[in-house]
Amino acid sequence: MPAQNDPKAYCGVTNVADKPKEKTKMETKSFQYFCFPLIMSLQLIFLCICALASISHGSFPLVYPQPSAESSNATSLYLAVMMSFNGTFLSSGTIPGIQIALDLINEQEDLLPGYKLHYIALDSRCNHTIALDSLFKQLISDTQRVGVIGAGCSVATEPTAEISHYYNITQVSCASSSHNLANRVKYKAYFQMLPSAINLVPAIGAICLRYRWRHIGIIAQDENLFTQTVGMLTTLFLSENITWGLRKFQSSDGPTSLGKNLFETRERIVFLAMYPGHALTVVCEAYKKNRVYPRYTFIIYGWYSPTWWTSSASSIDCSREEIESVLHYSIAVLQHQFGTDRTQSTISGISYDTYHGMYDKRLSSFGYRYSTHNIQCFDGVWAFALALNQTINDLKENETLSRLAQESEGWEDTETEFRIENATYKNNVIQQMMFGHLERTNFLGITGNVSFTNIGIRRVNRLRVFQYRYTGNNTFGTVEFASVPALGNYTTLEYYNGESDSTVWPSQVPYDGVAEIEIVSVPIPISVVFSLLAGAGMIFGVICLVFVIVYKKNKLVRLTSPKLNVLIIIGSLIMYFSVILYTLPVYDSFGRTLLCNLEPRVFSLGYTLSFSTILAKMWRVYYIFTNPKPNRKAIKDWHLSLFVLAAVSVDLLLLGLLAGYKGGRPEAYLVRNNENPSDERGTLGYITDYYVYTCDSHEHSIFLGIIFGFKAILQVAALFLAFGIRKVKVRGLNDSKFVGLMVYISSIILTIQIIVSVTLNHYQFAFSILFGLSIIINTTVILGLLFFPQMVGVYKDPEGKEVFVGEQMKVKVKTVLTSNEGAVSNIVSSPFMDDKQKIEALVQKINEMQENDVDMKDTAT
Repeated sequence: MPAQNDPKAYCGVTNVADKPKEKTKMETKSFQYFCFPLIMSLQLIFLCICALASISHGSFPLVYPQPSAESSNATSLYLAVMMSFNGTFLSSGTIPGIQIALDLINEQEDLLPGYKLHYIALDSRCNHTIALDSLFKQLISDTQRVGVIGAGCSVATEPTAEISHYYNITQVSCASSSHNLANRVKYKAYFQMLPSAINLVPAIGAICLRYRWRHIGIIAQDENLFTQTVGMLTTLFLSENITWGLRKFQSSDGPTSLGKNLFETRERIVFLAMYPGHALTVVCEAYKKNRVYPRYTFIIYGWYSPTWWTSSASSIDCSREEIESVLHYSIAVLQHQFGTDRTQSTISGISYDTYHGMYDKRLSSFGYRYSTHNIQCFDGVWAFALALNQTINDLKENETLSRLAQESEGWEDTETEFRIENATYKNNVIQQMMFGHLERTNFLGITGNVSFTNIGIRRVNRLRVFQYRYTGNNTFGTVEFASVPALGNYTTLEYYNGESDSTVWPSQVPYDGVAEIEIVSVPIPISVVFSLLAGAGMIFGVICLVFVIVYKKNKLVRLTSPKLNVLIIIGSLIMYFSVILYTLPVYDSFGRTLLCNLEPRVFSLGYTLSFSTILAKMWRVYYIFTNPKPNRKAIKDWHLSLFVLAAVSVDLLLLGLLAGYKGGRPEAYLVRNNENPSDERGTLGYITDYYVYTCDSHEHSIFLGIIFGFKAILQVAALFLAFGIRKVKVRGLNDSKFVGLMVYISSIILTIQIIVSVTLNHYQFAFSILFGLSIIINTTVILGLLFFPQMVGVYKDPEGKEVFVGEQMKVKVKTVLTSNEGAVSNIVSSPFMDDKQKIEALVQKINEMQENDVDMKDTAT
């Protein structure tokens, strides 16, 4: 055996020329036999970096047990052990467990008789490249390896397990759990002592269902080991209607690269899918943001070392106590098999307690950090030794297998006994024998019953759930409190060891941060107030209607066209009714959709009916006083009624076209209440999000444009007419001061309504108040300015004798009546003119007298 510390032996730099020619020929034949062009290419690449790698590895390789004179009669067999002594994940703490296993195996006379099992260890650094380099160092060495244990973590195991079968060597991993490795087609000679990491998924699902968590935050390191677990977990979440928020980070960048996105504001339950070093960084950041129980908790892997949070990593600036304050009451899940009874003897001849006593003693002297996977590696070495022992026995007892092994090596002399130490990497028969025995492995180990599935993954029946707590003597650590079936009904989380909801969560189960949705509408007091105001307005409208009906024969009332006034009042009553609709509290989609279509149509109908009537009356006044010709055509009420009917018909037609077009039909949409989006209450910070049903449509701007565009046209026409008759002083027909004020106020209010509809559509409280108030003001202004002066006029002049207003006009009327008594009498008593025509004739006579007075004054001058 070559010197184990010879760097050439392990760096692969030994020149072929330094070897005997016979061996060179043999290797050439071996190379041709296995068709290794791809493997040799990889070897050349990694041998080029070997020197650098060997420097970074430190003082390796380690050999255990060291060959001694006492064991000279036994043949040494070597295992290639690759663990991560440095890097992102440390598995060096498994080495004491492997050493204990080898000591016990070598002590048993009936196990591997005539042989002594050793290991040669190299550092994989939990790195893809370095792990391959370590494997090639092991395999290129002159010393044959009978198997591989490793490579310390999933990242390092995946590339080595993919290649090892090309060398007809079986690999057993005891610290890897990536679901990628559960692929027998790709990893043909690989066995795994840990169940796949995705087996954690049922445990996390059961925890979420048990505590009714409906949203989980996930922070994941972008490595296969974690991303595959996250993928399976999100699939389970999807089937259980659990939502999640996922953030990933690159291993080289670390979780702090996520910046402000590291934590979502509302996420209370967070699963950390990452190696312990990165998890420590996240926990430290959580402390800085005061994300501690009872408002927050974390779910982490249970395979972290028992004191992983005590690492003095320079990347964090949190003390041990601060880290523990965040981990307190956090949950850890572990897919490892249940161990045996602590005092029960196993196939190794020792119990669980005995093993841990030996492990702790050796670990303290060895100088490495504790590894949770130490017992898996202990049982993994035993599984390999048992399979190797059975293979040796088969070679002795089965001549056919022995002959096939000889043929695989190219032996011509089949009479010579073939022994396991004669096998080289080209012997696929030995590899198949080892593979078969490992596949049928079934024994009681420290970790419980050891057996593998048909794809080489450790079987597991139940998953274990732990919680970080302060225990006796103020010691902080994990307490195992529940388990979950690995198969079947994963919804069952079973407490044991006297645990219950109250012991696991003394300050109540943490809240998942999913906000309760509360639909709000117009407050009932506001609705009542506006309904009362609208009711009062309707009563006022009814009073105006009664007034018109009772005094319709009064000259002053008759001059204002009482039939048209009735249309104004009806339109005003409709607008008052629309206020009740706009401020009606509604909490369901159907009711809100109904009101979305009813509110604007009722308002539009009332507005058009009342304002088009006012516009028609103003136009008649404008026509009379801007066309003083005696032969002009008289404008009757039915003429104006036709105009009102046309305006209302146009409005109804436009609204009907909108109703027939899907994009123009408003529908109810549930949106966040911008006025009061949410609030938190209680110790756990329960969140309530407030939503409102708002009216919207795909063509909302077109809808508003049609609704208000037509009214804007009427409004502009009214402003033009108001300006044109601003100097008319005939009471009953029009008062420029009141009518102009009414039109100006109405225009301002209509502008406000348009702005409110465009900008405050999602602010239901403000929209309802402003829009309803604008309707009340506008309608009250119309009724008040139109009918209140009439009521006062009827009160002061019940007979309607003074239909003309203004002192100057009264003098002129009196002068006309005195100087032209005969002409006036003829006009007043004429049976061929109605009252409006008589008034027009009197006004014309007054104008003629004024012109005569001016002419006389000019002549005198």
